Amino acid sequence: MRCGYRNRRVTSEDLADPKTLLRDATDVRTRVARVLDLLAERRAEAADALDVHRDEAAARQLTKIPIERLREVTDMRLRISPLREAGYGTVFDVYRASLDELDAVPNIGEVRAAQDIVAAERRRLLPTAREDLRPN
Repeated sequence: MRCGYRNRRVTSEDLADPKTLLRDATDVRTRVARVLDLLAERRAEAADALDVHRDEAAARQLTKIPIERLREVTDMRLRISPLREAGYGTVFDVYRASLDELDAVPNIGEVRAAQDIVAAERRRLLPTAREDLRPN
């Protein structure tokens, strides 16, 4: 049996000395804990990076959806023409706009509802984007 951190073979004297065994076991436990902590940190960093990538993919999908689709999910209640005249052309344009910016668009009612709809659409698209990003 080899003790890797000591680079020598374990002798019968080592096994007979409980203090040495305890010291060695404590050292191994400390090193394993350090490795596990690093692994957990790397996993968290990878998960965060993947979430950012997935959010970016979902945003790219929202840039492809014309603003008229918002009428479909509002039972045709949302007035699209004022948004279109104000320069909003995609669902992403509305999604990234602040409440103040949307409030400034003339003849738009229920702006908060429109934002909720876009958020719901984004939540619907996010799983799709995540599925698209899974390795084969």
